Amino acid sequence: MKNKVLLILLIIAAAILGGIAAAGASDVDNLQWLAYSKGIELKPSTLDLSIISLTFGFSFKINVAQIICMLIAVAVYPKLAKAINV
Repeated sequence: MKNKVLLILLIIAAAILGGIAAAGASDVDNLQWLAYSKGIELKPSTLDLSIISLTFGFSFKINVAQIICMLIAVAVYPKLAKAINV
């Protein structure tokens, strides 16, 4: 259980770090490719049942820097888990 939590935390931290890196790299001419992103989106739609109204929507966007950082996090995970004896 602790191993899964550590892996999830590493991936979340890598995604945040990758987003920050992509934001910084978008202004540099040679590093703009790190900020290239693709997304999947389901636009919000509402279901009105007169008593209750439900709105569903989904948006997911990832960039190259985040993918690289997450791959590094997954590669580092076994060594880190072994080092802290999780």
